[in-house]
Amino acid sequence: QTKADRERQQLIDAYTFLASTLPPDDDGIVRVRLKDFVENSEELLGKEMSERNIRRKFSKNEDIFTMKKGIISPIEKVNNDSEDS
Repeated sequence: QTKADRERQQLIDAYTFLASTLPPDDDGIVRVRLKDFVENSEELLGKEMSERNIRRKFSKNEDIFTMKKGIISPIEKVNNDSEDS
């Protein structure tokens, strides 16, 4: 597992954790504020991080998350449940 893979999984886990504490919007998507990641970065990402550094991490993973005006949302629902096919 590469460093990029680990960082990616860390972001997904951090998002999943924060999202579990928030109600979804009307469309069923839970949007998490960048500020929440910053405030919880030590606990969720292993070290205190600036907004700029967290922004950079998310921009490296634009295939799974979008960031608009400091609000982060998943491109697809991020969960660990396997989809029924």
